[in-house]
Amino acid sequence: MHQKKSGVVVALAALATIAASSASAQETLGYDDALSCSATYVVLAGAQEGDGDGESAAALQDIASRWLVMAMARDGQEGDRAGGEFDGATDEIIDTINAMSEADAETFLTDVIAFCDSMEVAYADEFGAIDLE
Repeated sequence: MHQKKSGVVVALAALATIAASSASAQETLGYDDALSCSATYVVLAGAQEGDGDGESAAALQDIASRWLVMAMARDGQEGDRAGGEFDGATDEIIDTINAMSEADAETFLTDVIAFCDSMEVAYADEFGAIDLE
């Protein structure tokens, strides 16, 4: 049985590949990328919360929220698409990570975070202007 890969899984694979080949600020941040970054940071926040580090979890959740706002701005449906697809995107990241060895998952997350960080720098004005209050 052949399973169709969702946009988020494909975007995650692309993010890891792009990050591994050092992403440049010339790249365009798309909806799938922003949603994947948001979901990744939510997973990281959950891990920190699970480890009892509420302060780090809150900081990571703040980053995740900013990425979600950026995804909503790019979803073509006034934020409805991103809001509706977010939980599934997060579940897909968890499933992707759980299917990997610990070393592969660490490399994967490192690559995705490097990409997200490079996009945060490239889109610093937009990222920094988001008011979460």
